[in-house]
Amino acid sequence: MTGSRTSISALCLAFLLAASAALHAQGIDPASLHGTVIDDAAAEYTGDWKPSTHTKPFVGDGYRHDDNADKGNRSARFAAVLPANGEYHVLLAYTPGGSRATNVPVTIETADGEKSVTVNQRQAPKLRGFHDLGAFRFITDNRAAV
Repeated sequence: MTGSRTSISALCLAFLLAASAALHAQGIDPASLHGTVIDDAAAEYTGDWKPSTHTKPFVGDGYRHDDNADKGNRSARFAAVLPANGEYHVLLAYTPGGSRATNVPVTIETADGEKSVTVNQRQAPKLRGFHDLGAFRFITDNRAAV
């Protein structure tokens, strides 16, 4: 996920064929999710990001946000090596809210090149806290990244 001109919140990225989650005290237990899950603690960040547990539900122990500062100069990159070649649904978890960005640019690095989508984080994700970015082809020789 790349920096935005408005505040963005980075939570968790999942490369999934199907998503189901169990809620626990801190939020959604990452071990309960099917597929390859990259939580915010494993992302690579550019710029300063603040940890938070203010808005639930979230995955794992919390999430990070850009504090609505340094617009366009902060980014979060979620990368994984997937277990098999094929098409995967890429899901992004975030906590919606009135102060969230309406135009978060997200770039997905696929086997077919970079694909871009925009996410409105004021709208609640429809898949139990996850927003489906789409289905994309990945190969195991390359890192899949968002």
